[in-house]
Amino acid sequence: MFLYEGLWVLVSGLARFIGLLSAKVGAQLLVRDQALTLLPSWARLRSRYPRCVLFVCSSAGEYEQAKPLIKRWSARGDTALFILFFSPSGIKFATSQKESVPFALVASDKPSYWREVAAQLRPDACIFVRYELWPGMVGTLSQFSPLYLIDGVEAPHLRRKRLARRLRAALIKPMKNIFVVNDNDKIFYENVLGYAPNLIQTTGDTKYDRVLERISERSEALERLQTSLRDFLKNRRVIVIGSAWPRDLQEFMSCYQDLKAFDPSIAVIVAPHDLSESNVSTMQKMLEGLRVRRVSQSGYEGASSIDDILLVDVLGDLPELYGCAHLAWVGGAMHYRVHNVLEPACRGLYVCFGPQYQTSQEAKALVQRELARVIHNGLEFFQWYKNLVWTTTPPHQAMWQAVVEQKGASDRIIHEITRAWTSQ
Repeated sequence: MFLYEGLWVLVSGLARFIGLLSAKVGAQLLVRDQALTLLPSWARLRSRYPRCVLFVCSSAGEYEQAKPLIKRWSARGDTALFILFFSPSGIKFATSQKESVPFALVASDKPSYWREVAAQLRPDACIFVRYELWPGMVGTLSQFSPLYLIDGVEAPHLRRKRLARRLRAALIKPMKNIFVVNDNDKIFYENVLGYAPNLIQTTGDTKYDRVLERISERSEALERLQTSLRDFLKNRRVIVIGSAWPRDLQEFMSCYQDLKAFDPSIAVIVAPHDLSESNVSTMQKMLEGLRVRRVSQSGYEGASSIDDILLVDVLGDLPELYGCAHLAWVGGAMHYRVHNVLEPACRGLYVCFGPQYQTSQEAKALVQRELARVIHNGLEFFQWYKNLVWTTTPPHQAMWQAVVEQKGASDRIIHEITRAWTSQ
C-alpha cells in the first residue's frame, strides 16, 4: 500500500498541474477536495447513532440500486448512513432527487484517504454496489469494517481477460459476503473468480425493489406531470425514447414518417441520456422540420396537441415520463449497452431496445421470456409496432408481473448483514 500511496501522490500532483491549465479539470478537483472537508461534520452525525453503514456507488444507476437499502436502514432509525460516489453525475442525480442522506464524491483512492474515512465514520458495514472496486479503498477499509458486494453479476469479459480477472479476484477477496442476482452469477464468482462458495448468496437484484417503490413514492409527481401534459397526451398513443442517444434517435427517425402515416395518434417523448448542451442540441437538430418542443427546467405546461415530439432535458423525470407512455424504446443498445429497462417494464409498457443488451441481466431475462423486443433498425421497429395489440391499460400486464415477482432482494440483504451484527 505504501507504493500505491506514492503512485496516487504523483497522479494527484499531475492532476493539479493540469487543473491549473484547464478550468474544467480544476473545478472537478475542487469538488473532490470538498469531500475531505465534509468528514468532520459526518463524524459528528455518526456519533449520534450506534451503527453506521457506508455505501460506495459508481454513479446514478448504482445509487438507485442502493436506494432501497438506504430507505430501509433510514426507517430503522439506529444507523448513520453515508454515500460516496465516484462519478460527478451521481452527485448531480442525488441532488436532483433531494437525497437527505449525506453524500459526496470520493476524494481519491489514496489509502490514507480511506483510513481517514474509516477513522471518522467507524462503519459497521461498507457496501459496494455491483462493481466499483479500487485497491486503496478495498485494501484499507477491509482493515476497519466488514465489506459487502451487492447485486453481483457475471462480467463476461473477465472470462477472456486474464489480467483483469486476476485483479477482480484480488479485489473481491476481502469481502465478508457477496450477494449475487442469480445462481449463474454465483457460479461465475465461484468458478471464474475463485471466491469462497459458502460466502456467496443468491438474493436477487435490488433494482426491482427500487422501481416498484418509486411508483408509490412518486405517484403525486406522476399526477402533476400528467396534468401538465394533459393537452399533449389526450387521445394519443405515446412513445418514450428513454435514455436516448443520437444513434437511437437516428434509427427511430428513419421510420417516423411511416409510423405517423400508419398511426396518426402517436406522440413522441425523447429523453436524452446525456443532458449536456452539446448532445441535446445535436438531437434537437435531428428533429428539425417537425413540430418539436424542447422542455427544460421551465416545465411541461406549454406542451400541447400541436406538438408531435417533446425533447426533454430535465434530470430525474424519466421514470414518470414512462408512466405517461404506452411504449418505450430504451436507449443505449444501438451503439454500446442498454440503459434501465425496468423503469418502463414496471409500468407494464411494451418495451424494445437495440442488440447491445447482454450486459443487463434484467434485459436478458425479458428477452428470454419474449416480453421485450430486440430491434436492429427503424424498419424492424415499424414492423413490430404494426402488429402490437392495444387492448389493455397498461398494455402489457405480463411485463408488470415479471417485475413484481423479482422483488425482495433488499430485505434479504439487510437481514443477512444485520444478523451478523446481532451475533457479535
